[in-house]
Amino acid sequence: MEIIHPITGRKLSIESFHFDSYASLVYGSPNLRINIGIIERATYPTNWGKERAFKKIISNEDFIQKELSNTVYCACFVSDALDNQHCGSSLIILWYDDEPGIRTIKEVLLPVLGKIDWEKDAQDFDYNSANERLCYFQDIFYTISRF
Repeated sequence: MEIIHPITGRKLSIESFHFDSYASLVYGSPNLRINIGIIERATYPTNWGKERAFKKIISNEDFIQKELSNTVYCACFVSDALDNQHCGSSLIILWYDDEPGIRTIKEVLLPVLGKIDWEKDAQDFDYNSANERLCYFQDIFYTISRF
């Protein structure tokens, strides 16, 4: 599925999309300390690869509220390379929001895409002859199996 970044107009492809219920507490009441711990531990599914560009979009309200929003979303986007020297660029975004209800996937994604700077947050990658993704991260190469 293709989606257009609402600010830059960059074409993005949705490589993976996942959402799950907010992990409820076994005991006690939600509070700032607990919410910070939940947000700090939140990550993307392990089968999406390692050492990928990853950004959590957390609003101040997420910290202030007694309970986080019901749903945690995670999406992996792919686009053209940032510098035209590589095969493409990618970014995984994680955020908390209300349940999707009758919203389409695009309606869920567009508000959070407006909060990212693709050129700053995404990272370039290439594919090698084994069809594995090579990510460029602080001048170190990481091999990631292509899904």
